Amino acid sequence: MSKIGYRIILEKDGKKIILLDQEINKPKNLFELGVNYEDQLNLIKGLPVVHTKKKKKNKEIFSEKYTYKNRNGRAYYLHQRQNKNGKILYTMSQNSANAIQSDIPAGYEAHENYEGRIFCRKKRPLQIDPEEIQLIENALKKYVDYPFTDKHDKTIFLYSADKSHDSLYPFFEMYTPSDSTKDIEKLHHYTPFLKISLVDLNKRLFRCYHYDNYMSYEWIDNGISTLNEIIQEHLIKRNELDIPF
Repeated sequence: MSKIGYRIILEKDGKKIILLDQEINKPKNLFELGVNYEDQLNLIKGLPVVHTKKKKKNKEIFSEKYTYKNRNGRAYYLHQRQNKNGKILYTMSQNSANAIQSDIPAGYEAHENYEGRIFCRKKRPLQIDPEEIQLIENALKKYVDYPFTDKHDKTIFLYSADKSHDSLYPFFEMYTPSDSTKDIEKLHHYTPFLKISLVDLNKRLFRCYHYDNYMSYEWIDNGISTLNEIIQEHLIKRNELDIPF
């Protein structure tokens, strides 16, 4: 087939503008340019063709839904609802249907508990100083396998993993050590073992509780002391005596 010369003219604001002027081997390729069959026949006959380019419909642009992934890699989505008094409540759910298509509201934060569940809660300034939190977390890293901390206002909860790295490692020999660590952390089930509450803002005194995982399954009050004394008594000494957390 001989080459077919064609000229596509775009009609814009009542003016004709040459959009394309070239030759192709097969007229059906014009379909890719938006030229219908009738116009293609006219091109073959040498008749002028006015090709009006169709306007593309503007697609509605949605912002990405707010998501938060917990330590197990599960995605949680932000939802909102009204209670019977008309107050707006924010919740987190693994169901993406009807999730809010915006960022988390100002004054709120996504919070993960020891079970890996995600909640949307109001931000509250911690009464425990960052230096004190760091002191606790440094001791946890040294004496507890894969600890988890949950901070609330004047209280910090300490959790320990039920399974240690050594007991789970054989199941992950196919991974590199770094990958094994990540996978093991996902499988951990955490249990509480210590609760530290600030009771004197000026003297920086704390009330310590230990959780009875064997008999009563309740928090046992261990009295008031300094943070260093709590770490010495309930982390360092407990580790030296090989008492499980």
